[in-house]
Amino acid sequence: MSRGLDIDRDDRSRDEEARRVRESREAHLLLRDDDERDPDRRSESLPSRDFALPDGRDRETVHLRAWGYRLRDTESQTLVAAGSFRVVFERDLRDGPYRGDGERLAQDVKALRAQGLIDRRTIASDEQGHSVGVLALTERGRALLEARSDREPEDGPTQAVYAGWHKPAEVVRDASIYRMFQVEAAAIEDRGGRIDRVVLDDELKREVYASAHRSRFASDEDRQHALEDAAHACHLPIIDGHIEFPDLRIEYETASGERGRVDLELVTSAYHGGHLAGNQLGQTMQRFQFNLRRELGAADVEQLLLSGSYAVPEAYRKSIEE
Repeated sequence: MSRGLDIDRDDRSRDEEARRVRESREAHLLLRDDDERDPDRRSESLPSRDFALPDGRDRETVHLRAWGYRLRDTESQTLVAAGSFRVVFERDLRDGPYRGDGERLAQDVKALRAQGLIDRRTIASDEQGHSVGVLALTERGRALLEARSDREPEDGPTQAVYAGWHKPAEVVRDASIYRMFQVEAAAIEDRGGRIDRVVLDDELKREVYASAHRSRFASDEDRQHALEDAAHACHLPIIDGHIEFPDLRIEYETASGERGRVDLELVTSAYHGGHLAGNQLGQTMQRFQFNLRRELGAADVEQLLLSGSYAVPEAYRKSIEE
């Protein structure tokens, strides 16, 4: 669900906020009744093009200080996916970049674990003893990716890289974000776009908070204004006094060479919008709706996410073209 940050604001500031929203690029919504995203269509693209890693079928040696690592194309993709999304389900790698080749995926995971680059855990997916594998980078894996970043400063911020299991209670939900990316990225590519990088909610929050740290301001009012300015600089909407952080932002290049971005929120039917009405949330970011059909036998949201079953997303979409 979206993560909101409360901001106390008077009626005058609300009017000013409404005016700024109308004048901003975010006001130019491209709403459609024929959502083109296919929940079964998966992009095989990397979430970022920032890393200089082996891209051939034969393994090559990559050096980092005194260490040498043997990697091939799919192993590079696995490292980038796990590092960009914190955690990923093995099944989503299998159905995406591995094109259904589970045997090759198993070989790659074994090789990456043996080199200390990735960690694997399993989560029980049902009461019959089935489980799903979940992958995360180790600190050594993160160091390798960061050392192999080749993005030029003039190209903008680099892809953030995550490692470890810092949010064990949210592993299932966090791992599901990668599949959400695969579906949306496929729709972007179908329109001729090319994925540049992904941004998770943590990175957006750090950027907003860094610009509005309480100790830097003489009053709460000054801090509130700083938060609003930081939110607008990050293209984040403020609705009813809340900064709305998406679960995922995809930045991409359009078919015409322009910069584009789309904010996505992972929603289950157990989610209640709270301070946001459905229409407001829908106009803020796209929502992916998981299927809660009874035949899944899902006892709760976590069980549902483990099942991996999608419903067709709700009948609207928004894409912001910069």
